Formats: sequence, C-alpha cells, structure tokens
Amino acid sequence: MNITQLTISNFRNLRNMTLYPSSCNVFVGANGSGKTSLLESIYLLSRGKSFRHHQPKHYIAHGYPTTTVFAQLGATQTVAIEKSLDASTQLRLDGESVTTQSPLAQRLPTLLLEPATLSQLEQGSQARRELLDWLVFHVEQSFHGSWLSYQRLLRQRNSLLKRYQGHAELSVIQRHELQAWDNQLSAYAAAIHQARSVMIKRWQPYFEAQIQVFLPAYAHQLRLRYSAGFDVERGLGAMLSERLPMDRDLGYTRVGSHRADLNVVIDLVTTDEHGRAHKHTLPATDMLSRGEKKLLMMALRLSQLPLLNAVNKTPLVLIDDITAELDSTALSLLLSGLQALKSQLFITSLSDDMVTSLMAIWQEDVTVFHVKHGEVAPISLPISEAAWS
Repeated sequence: MNITQLTISNFRNLRNMTLYPSSCNVFVGANGSGKTSLLESIYLLSRGKSFRHHQPKHYIAHGYPTTTVFAQLGATQTVAIEKSLDASTQLRLDGESVTTQSPLAQRLPTLLLEPATLSQLEQGSQARRELLDWLVFHVEQSFHGSWLSYQRLLRQRNSLLKRYQGHAELSVIQRHELQAWDNQLSAYAAAIHQARSVMIKRWQPYFEAQIQVFLPAYAHQLRLRYSAGFDVERGLGAMLSERLPMDRDLGYTRVGSHRADLNVVIDLVTTDEHGRAHKHTLPATDMLSRGEKKLLMMALRLSQLPLLNAVNKTPLVLIDDITAELDSTALSLLLSGLQALKSQLFITSLSDDMVTSLMAIWQEDVTVFHVKHGEVAPISLPISEAAWS
C-alpha cells in the first residue's frame, strides 16, 4: 500500500513538513539540502533504525528531545514512530500503540538502494543473510516468530557457555540444562531452514529472469545458492552436542541458523587439453567486474519484488545517490523494472536531469520535490528555471 501522506518533525534539518507522495517521487537539490534525510526518515519508520546512524542523537534535530515520522497508507491506515534522545521509542499502528517494530515493518516493506548496498554481496554472510531474511519475513508470516525464538534461545545458550567457560567438566545438571536449549534451538532451526529453502526455490526463477535483463551474457550461469549454517541431514541438535566442548571453550555457538549464508554463484565449464569438459562453481563476485557486480545487485533486489506483490504488498523503494554509480543504460533498466513492478519509488538527484528519464518511464505518476535547507516543496511540471533556483 502506497504512502499517501508523510509528515516529518525534527529529523535532522527537516523541522516540520508534510508531503503527499505519488507512485514515483524524485527529490532534487544540492548536497546537504536534506534529500537523503528524507529517505532516512522513511527507512526509520519502516525499520526502527537509521541506515546512517543507530543512535537517535545523531538524527534528532539539535535542540529537540524527539523526532517523529508519520505516514498514512492508502485512505485509512496509519503508522508512526517517535524516537527520543535516550533511544526510547514510541510506535503507533492505526492510532494504537504497539510494542515491537515488526507490525510497522510488515506494513512498509522498504528496499534501500544506495552506494553501500551495491556491494552487499561482498560485505560478509550477515549482510547476505539479511537479503534473504528480509524477503522471507515479508512473504512467510510464521518465519518471524521462529526467528525471534531462535535468537532468544541462542542468547541464552551463549550466556551459559560463557558461564561454563574454563570449567574442567560439566555436571550432569549443567549438561541437561544445555541439552534443553539445544533441543529447542534445533526445532526452530529446522523451521527457519524450511522457510528459507522454500523461498530460495520460489525466488530463483525471478532472479534468472532479471539476469536475462541486466546481465544477459551470464544467463543460465548465475544462480542463488543457500547454505543452512548446519548439517540439515544430521540436525542442529546432534551438531551442538558434538561441538559442545569447543563451543564451551570459545564461549559462543559456532553453528546454526545464525551462520546461514546466501551467495550468487556462477557455473563455468572449461575444457582441458584432452577435450574433457570440467564444471566449476565459483562465487559470482570473484568473476564479475565492478560494474557487473552492481548490475547483479540490481537484478537481485528487483527479483524480490514480485514475491512481495504476490502477497499484496507494495514495496517502498528508496534510491539515494546512485546515479553516479550506474551508467545511463543500467539506470534505465532499473527504473523500467521498478515501474513494471508494483512499487512506490522515492529517489534523490542532484539535478533535474533525472526527471526527464523518470517521466519517460512513469508518465503522469511522477511528482518532483525541490529540497533546500530542509524545506521541501513540490514543483510543477515541466520544471521551470525559476522553480529549480
């Protein structure tokens, strides 16, 4: 469901403003004007955290105790977040207080594309795992509960491991206590793995379709590869029992769903001097050029959106300052892909050059806002020189 009204108070240099977005919204203005802050506030509303700084004191406007972001979705639904300097949070859904961020995140599936996210596949297993879990969270309702329970049990097990670190031998009672956590962890790990592996199978054909668009030279070579983080056949419980002495020495749990990984791999076939073919599978990031890796990331994120559309969700796509990262062909492919899918776009630009490209693709659904010193105002189309200055 689209944001139809957005109100922001005391977020960085955005003091008190209300916007009425359309399907495609472009924010033009100089560096430091507040364009990225506007996207950041939407991200905060959806995720409960900033993509720039985790501590509220860094984004609450100087001299104010709180910042508030409010959005109306469609005609009647509303979501709101208030962050205080002491990091306390107030959340509201349709006018009622809620205690966790997940209901707001479910209403506002937000996908961020900015220079740092274009290298997400190379940022380690946690960043790659988050790509998968974001999708499963929004498509499979039962996943989040299993994930939360697993994280809680993992913290409790690690706490026990630290407590027993250095003990020569565990008592029978201590072993039984750890076994109880292991059994529960194993059950939730199995549920998490099931949800993730099903999602990978559903995601794969959409990913392949986007590869045909963005990287046609690698069609039928690139694919998603998921690893569970533990031996699925044996089960996590058996592995935890076997590795207990090593985990106790280290003071943390080394295997499990929290060590799962998602990779894009490339299948290559080489021929030796005898004419025999040999198949090799390598991480795509080891083989692709810097520009190709960016295109791969575009394909990866766009391929997630049809799965959200299938459960009647409209993703919010926030694009910040990536025009310098993509050439005109890649940017056109990205914007055309977003328009073809059911999404609401918020994009920043240093100049109005982007507007012409967006209007050619999104037609009448484009709204342009000029951002200057934290003030945001819509601009009538076509853009006049006076309006831009």
